[in-house]
Amino acid sequence: MVAWVIRAGKHGERAEWAWSKGFSGGGWYEAGPELLSCTTREEVQAHVERAYAHESTAIPNIIAQLWMLVGRIKVGDLIAMPIKQTREIALGWITTPLQYLDDQEDPEKRLVFGINWINRVPRTAVKQDLLYSLGATLTVFSPSRNQAEYRLKTLLETGTDPGIQQESLGKAAMAATVATAENEDPNVPTVQQDIEEMALDQISELISQEFTGHGLTRLISDILRAEGFHVEESPEGPDGGIDIIAGRGLLGLESPKILVQVKTPKVDRPVVQQLTGLVSSHEADYGLIVAWGGLTSAARQEVMGKRFRLKVWDAQDIIQAVLNNYDKLSSTTVQALPLKQIWVPVDTALP
Repeated sequence: MVAWVIRAGKHGERAEWAWSKGFSGGGWYEAGPELLSCTTREEVQAHVERAYAHESTAIPNIIAQLWMLVGRIKVGDLIAMPIKQTREIALGWITTPLQYLDDQEDPEKRLVFGINWINRVPRTAVKQDLLYSLGATLTVFSPSRNQAEYRLKTLLETGTDPGIQQESLGKAAMAATVATAENEDPNVPTVQQDIEEMALDQISELISQEFTGHGLTRLISDILRAEGFHVEESPEGPDGGIDIIAGRGLLGLESPKILVQVKTPKVDRPVVQQLTGLVSSHEADYGLIVAWGGLTSAARQEVMGKRFRLKVWDAQDIIQAVLNNYDKLSSTTVQALPLKQIWVPVDTALP
């Protein structure tokens, strides 16, 4: 078994489709169905040089990744797919060789593997060193550092990252490495890390450390105040399902009037059902579920049926809300979460 990361678009835009349909994330539409007939790296190279002639600087990189798709990835291998929108990592097993879905209207959804998706884990459940190993900007690669293969398998099975195991794996496992694009072919540029994703992971880790327990409720209250809401925050302890009451106007009685439930662990269906009932009984306009650990599939389905009454903020939404309102947050929050803005060039040549 080998572990692979296959992304679902530059911004993860095909991730939910891939998860729901049981496929990998697609992409590489220029390669077309002809890629499936390539049986050697040399054939892949010749095909890429024809199909991607307009991408001259990226061709070595593309060759290496497409050869992984047709020549190296096997049924039974493990796949990890980052889901940017929810800051999760989907994990599953590859069940079919690479195939071309000619019935898909979107050409970016045609070159796929069949996948048995098993688990979705929040990035906050993954230790920083493993996140770094998963942080390459390549679309397809096999992470080799920090015992990634063993730890991804454990995450798939248990939802928990065991960290580096110095003794229990034995010498063979400790020495094993998996080739990536840069060590398979010296002509492929060194794998670049996704600086933005690394920064967001570090911010996420800092929030997890500094705003534990009721602290996350205080952070959400501060964000809502920065957005112009009058906020009433429930004291720490049993809250009857309402952590925050927010409304517009001097007294907070003007619409939109929002009830907020804040949860650090993954949220299941009963939480969604409870908040739905509270929104009705308290005559609020909307409910907001703050789900730092994400939603279970059952909870996600429940929310979809109430999308005009309930909104979910997952870790990605919380981080974005912090960044959007950072200059308006309280000094206490800023002291606990010190950040600064920097500007970096965008590499538009990345596949």
